[in-house]
Amino acid sequence: MDPADASLATWTKDTSSSSGVTCNPGYYPVSSTCTAVGAGYYSNDGQFRNACANTLPAHATWTSTTASSANCPWFCSGGYTGSSLEGSTGCAAVSGPGVLVAAGGAIAAACRFRSTSIT
Repeated sequence: MDPADASLATWTKDTSSSSGVTCNPGYYPVSSTCTAVGAGYYSNDGQFRNACANTLPAHATWTSTTASSANCPWFCSGGYTGSSLEGSTGCAAVSGPGVLVAAGGAIAAACRFRSTSIT
């Protein structure tokens, strides 16, 4: 493998691995090239691609394509709040007048409305 091919991950020649390459955590070797594991997967040793151990909650998306631990990070879709980084176990719908929820589950704004009548 040419070092120029490893722009996204470093590699070392490893005669003990089946591919002969060891990549950084979050990457794994494919045809002697370090490749990102992709969303929903992790690699803590730079050799193998594994499915995340945690379950993706409904209304959530994996946040990393280079996860290096079995509990992969996720965040809630727009209209829902919560994320694995906050310690959430799921996504809760946010509703009510004047609540704007951004992708990632953060409450972006809460507006106050004033009732007026036109006569």
